[in-house]
Amino acid sequence: MSTPELKKKIRGKLDKIEDKQVLELIYRFVASQEDNSKPYRLTEGQITGIKSGLADVKAGRLTSNEDFQKELNQWLIKEK
Repeated sequence: MSTPELKKKIRGKLDKIEDKQVLELIYRFVASQEDNSKPYRLTEGQITGIKSGLADVKAGRLTSNEDFQKELNQWLIKEK
C-alpha cells in the first residue's frame, strides 16, 4: 500500500471515531512525530546510566523479566 493510500485509509477511520479521549491520544501521537525531526540530546546522567547498564550486561549482571516482575511487585507492596 502506498503512502497516499495509507493516509486516505487513516483519514477515513479518523472520521468515524467519536471518542474524544482516543482522538486526543491520536493527536498527541501525530503532534509528537513533528518533533522527531530534531535530534534527541541525552543528558550526562542518561549517558552515564546507559554506560552503566551496558557494563552490567557485559559483566553478566542480568535479571530475567520474571525475576524483575517479582522484585517490582514486592517493592510496590512495601510502598503501600
